[in-house]
Amino acid sequence: MGLAFVLEKDIPGVEPERFKGRILASERHAIDAIAHELDLRGLGEFVAFSHAQAEALADDMKFDAPTTGSQSGHWFPPAEARKVVIAVRDYLQDNHDEVMDPEAVLDELDSLSKLLEIAETHRVGFRLSVDY
Repeated sequence: MGLAFVLEKDIPGVEPERFKGRILASERHAIDAIAHELDLRGLGEFVAFSHAQAEALADDMKFDAPTTGSQSGHWFPPAEARKVVIAVRDYLQDNHDEVMDPEAVLDELDSLSKLLEIAETHRVGFRLSVDY
């Protein structure tokens, strides 16, 4: 399982599908706890599904897809998430013991930060999605 990075629209030269986010997914609880401790949103709060993904997931798990009040189809401003990524990264620089594999987490946070910076520059919304 990983966190996929999805752009609202294509940006030439950017390949968001190359971001796998496996380490961030495995460390998601610790990362979100750090973000909340810093009074920021957790990365999990930037996870959303397209309507088609929500329906497929609901079908696979044998429950009704949400039709209202869900994050389905939602796009986020990259600047908000980038603020979280930078703050968590800065925190982990001095607190390696907060995660199991700090170097891998820092590497993935760097990759995510770069993608968010590009999206922000191009004014393109994004979301994170669970990649099975």
